[in-house]
Amino acid sequence: MAAARAIGVVVAASLCVLALSGAARAASPSPSAAPIASPSVAPIASPSVAPTASPSVAPTASPAVPPPASPDPALVLHVPVLMYHLVGLPGEVPSALPNLVVSPTTFDAHMRALHDAGWHTITAADLATYLAAGTRPPARSFVVTIDDGYADGYTHALPILEAYGFVATFYVVAGRVGGSAHTLSWPQVRELLAAGMDIGNHTVSHPALTAASDWDLGWQIRRAQEIVLRQTGYAMTTLAYPAGDFDQRVEDAVETAGLGLGFTTRPGALETWAGRFACPRIRVSPGTGARSLVGTLEGFADD
Repeated sequence: MAAARAIGVVVAASLCVLALSGAARAASPSPSAAPIASPSVAPIASPSVAPTASPSVAPTASPAVPPPASPDPALVLHVPVLMYHLVGLPGEVPSALPNLVVSPTTFDAHMRALHDAGWHTITAADLATYLAAGTRPPARSFVVTIDDGYADGYTHALPILEAYGFVATFYVVAGRVGGSAHTLSWPQVRELLAAGMDIGNHTVSHPALTAASDWDLGWQIRRAQEIVLRQTGYAMTTLAYPAGDFDQRVEDAVETAGLGLGFTTRPGALETWAGRFACPRIRVSPGTGARSLVGTLEGFADD
């Protein structure tokens, strides 16, 4: 009997010890329960990912441009697209062909005459948006394009455009930007964008696209898109074919790259959804008079 009581006491004591031990464990938080912040969780910004663009360079949609809608295959536009190359003085770019150099005085006379005749500008990007939306731009709209990305676009053309409240599309050769004193620099390209201008694709190195291999053709277009986007934060939406050289294969590559319009050097003013990658332009030469240019555009004023 005494032995049984002794055993009972031992068991009871053991149970008390176990209970106290369990309570102690419950009261003490397990080290594994506390969240431990891992250094690898914190995001690490990669310098190669962040674009170098200034916040002011971010493209701003023109309020006149309609929101995206469905293209209208039956829509026919006749928006005049003027084609300039250099707006400068003879000899400023030694390699330039003389018939491509329009003096600042002549360019100013062109813009002043068109302004006084009631014409106003939209960019090539705006025109692409109107066509994709199946909508006509405002009456008496025209586009100024300046090819090849020479520095005179910034030094001479930009102040004249701004004086008349005009905008233009500058087609830059992405691989040549900043390459010499005669070409635009990336800071100048960013300032053009900040001033409301449009930048367009003119490939990486200005090759004859019809002679390029399929791989090089695609690379010339896509790589130019990537370079400008990385340097400015701006996504180009139109392309001008170097030297007007294109065919159906080139048109297909432009469409595959996601661009909205392709401009040729063929004369005229015609934009349709089916022909959006073969849009003509009106060449402006040093001998083009202001009155003659206005007369040319007036032929499309009612379309």
